[in-house]
Amino acid sequence: MKNNYIRKILCITLISALIVSSSFSAAASNVGFSAESETAGDALPPEEAEDPAVTPDIPEPTIEPTITPEPTIEPTITPEPTIEPTITPDPKPVAPKPSPAPTDTPTQIPGEDDISDVPIDEGTDTPNITETPTPEVPEDGSEAVNGVVAAIDAIGEVNLDKESAILSARGAYEALNEAQKAKVGNYGVLTAAEETLNQLKAEAGNLNPGENARVNPEADGNKEEGNEAEAVEGPVTRISSGTHVVNLKAGRTFYLKQLKSNYSLAFNSKFEDVMDEIEEEFIKANKLGEEDEYLVNNWQDILAVYVMEQKREGKKSFKLNKDSKEQLAAIFAELNAVERDKKNIALVNYKDMHVEDYIKAHKEELTKDDVKVLKKYANQDCALLCATITAAKGFIRQSAGEEVSEERVAVIQAGYSLVGKVAYFWGGKSSVLGWDDRWGSAAKVSSSGDSSTGKVRAYGLDCSGFVDWAFNNGYQDADMEDKVGHGTSDQWNKAETIAAKEAQAGDLVFQRGPEAGSDNHVGILVGKSESGDWIAVHCSGSQNGVTVGEAYSASFRYIRRPVVYPTLEELRAQKNKKKEDLLEAANKKSVLSQAIAEENPNKTAELD
Repeated sequence: MKNNYIRKILCITLISALIVSSSFSAAASNVGFSAESETAGDALPPEEAEDPAVTPDIPEPTIEPTITPEPTIEPTITPEPTIEPTITPDPKPVAPKPSPAPTDTPTQIPGEDDISDVPIDEGTDTPNITETPTPEVPEDGSEAVNGVVAAIDAIGEVNLDKESAILSARGAYEALNEAQKAKVGNYGVLTAAEETLNQLKAEAGNLNPGENARVNPEADGNKEEGNEAEAVEGPVTRISSGTHVVNLKAGRTFYLKQLKSNYSLAFNSKFEDVMDEIEEEFIKANKLGEEDEYLVNNWQDILAVYVMEQKREGKKSFKLNKDSKEQLAAIFAELNAVERDKKNIALVNYKDMHVEDYIKAHKEELTKDDVKVLKKYANQDCALLCATITAAKGFIRQSAGEEVSEERVAVIQAGYSLVGKVAYFWGGKSSVLGWDDRWGSAAKVSSSGDSSTGKVRAYGLDCSGFVDWAFNNGYQDADMEDKVGHGTSDQWNKAETIAAKEAQAGDLVFQRGPEAGSDNHVGILVGKSESGDWIAVHCSGSQNGVTVGEAYSASFRYIRRPVVYPTLEELRAQKNKKKEDLLEAANKKSVLSQAIAEENPNKTAELD
């Protein structure tokens, strides 16, 4: 490119010298401008740069000889390269100018909404800033916690096919540290899913006889923290083994399915309120007062008659709710009609009819199928299921047995109210009257002596804590637990020895004798099955919550009586005293009526 440039300059010089006055001087000037501009940019080929109009007028022989003196012309042209150094430095100063841009970048980060959470360290380079968040994720553990929460939420409705999902969620949960476990807000959903799966597996026959139905192998409900028990003198009542026909166990879902599959029955969650309304309206209609001590002991028989009438109408399943109230109230009135003493109207009796009485009263109109239905729905096993699901005193009185005091009924009702709702928690206690808001929330097991110690679990009750809560709420007295005892050892020591034939629903039942000390398990008897086996409600570690089941099957062997209950003798004495008081009041009223009648016969009606 340089030789071409020199050639052009020489040509211009020769032409200018030979033809000074020629019109080609203007064209030579234009070629010189073009040559300079090419130096600054990409040079065009000489044949393209030269004007075609000029080329024929330049004699070629003349130009070639003049090229020979190149050395003399180069000094003249040497200043020209100075233009190149002046041009090349121009980009160099520009290159340092962008260098301040990186220093501006960190100051802009805090203002950016999408990266406001990125930490800024002014003394580090940009690569270090982008790397710092990476190690923080595993240290914080938020991603792992979110993964567990998502895994639990993904379980959805529990069925047998969800076992792998439940086990996977449990495994992911156990892989967390204790701080991370405390952040899993839906842990209660996982424990509930495990319980439901256990129930489904038990129903499907996937568990061997005697095998604990559980997913979490760490649960252990056969131990209770407490003080060592001292030896107790005297005989100990043992539970004998029965036929084990009824297999009541697990949580609420199990009983609902038992009712549905065996009896085609379902209850509205507020059905106890319907029962109370029927009783209150009946008392008001019959002008009964508190002194009448009106207690309904035949709700199971009322239910049996209701189902029979529904079957006559072609119904195959039976849901009891507010829509059932009118029909149930009519049956209630028939089976519990008020009968006043003819000689003394102050004395009130009630028919208190049961299925046997109803069959006799309606023997001409009942078919064999009707009788069969009545007996099926009035049997003890159905009564126990109804009591478990509704926790209604009307069903409990009948399923608990005869001469069971209202104090016992109230304690059993409190125990039933937590079935399938409160989880097992080692060392869990509560003196709250009513629902304890802590139940179901994540808490660390602080009591020693169990495999779950130090781990985070859904807060609930242990076996002795459940017994205390049931007595506190049955009596509506938070101090009742002091009389019943704290821990299985204390509860054993504060209860009385009784003979087997004296045992009643509401008594305590233990897995081991006094030699076990605090290593024991306790529950509350609720009644006997149709086959004569004792049934107990207890907070079980192996079932992970409050459950109802056969006492012997749950390894319960010993029965003891809390001293807080009134004895049968006291109850009978109270009943006789009340009857005497009513009779005395009635006699006084009768004498007063006669005196008024003698003085003014028209006043007699005012006393009635």
